[in-house]
Amino acid sequence: MYYRLLNGAYVVRNDDKYVIHHVSYGDLCRIDEKAKEVVFRLAQEEGVLEKLSQEDKLMAQVLIEQNFLVSCRRPLSYKILDNPDELRKEYIVWFKDVTYLIVKVTNRCNLGCKYCHENANMDREDMTLDLFCNLVNKVLKSTKHNKISILLFGGEPTLMPLEWYMEALKHVREAEELFEKKVTILLQSNFIKVSAEKLRLFRDAGIKLSTSIDNPINPLSSYRPLANEVIKTCIAAQNMGFEVGVILTINKTNINDISSICHWMADNLGKIRFKANVMHPVGSGETTVALSSKEIFEAQKNILTYMIKTEGRELVERNLAEEIVRFFENHLQDKEPKKPAMGCCAKNCGAGKTLLSVEPNGDIYPCARLSDDIEYLLGNVNNYGLDSSNVNNFFNRANQFHNVNQEIWQKCQSCSAKTICSYGCKAFIIRSKTKENIECKPTLLRFAFYQENKDALRKVYETYVSQNRNKREGSF
Repeated sequence: MYYRLLNGAYVVRNDDKYVIHHVSYGDLCRIDEKAKEVVFRLAQEEGVLEKLSQEDKLMAQVLIEQNFLVSCRRPLSYKILDNPDELRKEYIVWFKDVTYLIVKVTNRCNLGCKYCHENANMDREDMTLDLFCNLVNKVLKSTKHNKISILLFGGEPTLMPLEWYMEALKHVREAEELFEKKVTILLQSNFIKVSAEKLRLFRDAGIKLSTSIDNPINPLSSYRPLANEVIKTCIAAQNMGFEVGVILTINKTNINDISSICHWMADNLGKIRFKANVMHPVGSGETTVALSSKEIFEAQKNILTYMIKTEGRELVERNLAEEIVRFFENHLQDKEPKKPAMGCCAKNCGAGKTLLSVEPNGDIYPCARLSDDIEYLLGNVNNYGLDSSNVNNFFNRANQFHNVNQEIWQKCQSCSAKTICSYGCKAFIIRSKTKENIECKPTLLRFAFYQENKDALRKVYETYVSQNRNKREGSF
């Protein structure tokens, strides 16, 4: 066993002595030359604690009891810093709260869906391997959390070369061990022209795959082209052992087919991780027609009706299932909702704090749904800087995002549905032309539906909680 300094702490020279200094908490304690050597030995020599003199062992135990030193499985080497400002090069306070990191490995895309909230095309850029590895190191070293999810996103992430992924995934696992963090890797793909070799690499690396299928019943009318190829790749991935997640975007082209789509997915794809998100007219889809509150609710009611008929044992939509849980555990028991680990589904979501999104060039945004909006650019991975103004700018812009358009929440506190509400997506609201929360009225309609169908929904609730007791926290 080895002992290392807690995350964010370093040995800083102070005249003829030294200080264990933490980037967030300041000076933790002063140590002399002898104590410094003991700290370094504990990090570099396995089992050295038992070999120390009684005096040195007592000093080391005090540091361990104060949690300034923590046990680890592998050796580490430290360098002495001459100034606390050098910590900014090693430890980035921007990442201290991160639990969910969206990494856009490319802005290129080979599909071009009509409603896409991105502005992706085949002429845009890729993330270099060096930048990706640098980002992973900085985040894992800086976050105070032991578990983190990294979503590989785009554009279309599978356009990146196989060799890029081989090196990138190898580095993640090495960094995971080095910094003693647990990393869950996810990848959202359109499943167009994904090779079997690449799928095998993703499977062996333990990646969780998700794709989008909007209308397998009438694919020619869908806003997403090439549905048949997507379905083919989805089934191939399942045959390789993947539990593929599927996102359906509720839009004008499929609202009348929702019931049939639920049956089709259950019959053809089996028990999948499934989400049905509402289309927002933003980004490339800014000119598409928004759904009315009634249309959104009717589509969601058809999914709920399917879930009731199957008692939650077949296809289960994740957003609605979590809302049903909130209905039974929060509304009926008069409890405050728990904030999800990812940070969405809350009035003040985790964007800019527990959740960050990084562009291929290293630009950092509070959320992937805000990319290309320069107003909310927080900083860049490669240009952290040493002055406090850079740090303040990061957090000021994150706060600016949360403080804008506060009027949309004015009636929330007195709303009867507040115990089940997910509050919509703030990023989509401020990017839309109307600045309206199009999911507000459908939530009220669903709340009334839950009250009217409480007994029928109880079986769905019990089945979902029983089958997902250890899976509900975290990401899709």
